[in-house]
Amino acid sequence: MAKLRGLAKGCGLIVAGAAALIAVALIALFVWAHFVGPPTPLPAPKTAAERVARNLKVFDAVWDDINRHYYDRTFHGQNWEAVRREFRPKAAAAVSDAELYLLVMTPMTAKLNDSHTTVVPGGTADFLAPVGAAPPKTTCAKPPNTEGLGFWPGRSWARNGWRVVADFPKGSSADREGFEPGSEFLVRNYMVSSCGLDRMTLDILPMDNGPKRQVSYVVSQMAPEPSHEAHSLSDGVEVLRFNRFDFNDGAWLVGRLASAPTAGVILDLRHNNGGPIVVLEAIAGILEAPGRPLGTAMDAHGRHALRSRGLNPLDRIALNDFKTPASFQYRGPLVVLVGPGSASAAEILARSLRFNGRAVLVGERTAGAVLAGHSYYLPDGGMVQVAVQDFEDPTGQRLEDQGVAPDIVARQTLEAIRSDRDLVVEAADAAMSRARVLARNP
Repeated sequence: MAKLRGLAKGCGLIVAGAAALIAVALIALFVWAHFVGPPTPLPAPKTAAERVARNLKVFDAVWDDINRHYYDRTFHGQNWEAVRREFRPKAAAAVSDAELYLLVMTPMTAKLNDSHTTVVPGGTADFLAPVGAAPPKTTCAKPPNTEGLGFWPGRSWARNGWRVVADFPKGSSADREGFEPGSEFLVRNYMVSSCGLDRMTLDILPMDNGPKRQVSYVVSQMAPEPSHEAHSLSDGVEVLRFNRFDFNDGAWLVGRLASAPTAGVILDLRHNNGGPIVVLEAIAGILEAPGRPLGTAMDAHGRHALRSRGLNPLDRIALNDFKTPASFQYRGPLVVLVGPGSASAAEILARSLRFNGRAVLVGERTAGAVLAGHSYYLPDGGMVQVAVQDFEDPTGQRLEDQGVAPDIVARQTLEAIRSDRDLVVEAADAAMSRARVLARNP
């Protein structure tokens, strides 16, 4: 018996030691992933032969990353080998990075017809320079423009999936030009200087099917929207907006929920474009209890059920939060704001909260862009994002190209924006009584 006890104790030590080694390895991987930068890019080509060789290295890397990691092994019906044969000669003939990315690799990835597979140039000095030319030397007399389009874009399913002006702040370019939230748009042209985006030209298709108008405007310098923000309403309800399921915004949200008022929380996901699944699972576990179904992920290796979960030691390291108990759950009234700019993990969370009877959804249908993407560095410093997972909600329905419909429809207007009113938040506050009923009957 003593020998058996000793053997059991020895096995326990071995298991504990193995668990410790795994934990150390995972922590090391996390640190490496977050603090090791991209590889040193290939030098700019000086001859036509170097340009061809460089183009093909970049092209082959893009094609191979998609070939190895793409979630749909039928490639949405495309013969991926035939696609390579079609586009590789075009890549070899490209005379600049701009032509390689915009006229060769972007059309190639577009054949997959999904929302998450794309290529992003690395901002190399020769992006628009001809072979053999020295990189232009310019200085910025002003800080780069940060406003971008001047509004948050989204997809409107009431309008057959068109890109729409989802929302914008008072004083922005969209405000000055008199855009109405929900208006369809097409980017016709844009001008970029060494100091950033300078001018946008858009085709605006009005919601009432009136005549199309072309708008060209100077992109103004505006402070970027903070990635997260909190404010309280007059009745004590707290509005929590966060724009990304990342460790920074996740840590902020966990801290705010831990001190949330009893009056209730309005969770604003209207500008949230998703993020890592591990953050989604942890936040879902706080909002709707661990073990609740989020849906099913499908990748090149099969199907995997996703569920909410409690905070674990790696979460605490990633979120830099060692105070919130692992068992913490926010059980107060919850209303979630969604809209055309809500994508990926934001849609998955909203759908799960509704399915599990935990929250009331207010706003507009979400973007329907839930394919999980992973980014891979390219030899020239650029990146390719590859859709590595598709997703079904807890009922078995795909959310890609479908989105999540709200329980209560509400939309901002230009008049409300100029009057400093948020009609969607007002509708959510009015729905808080409904959310209190759900909170009392989990």
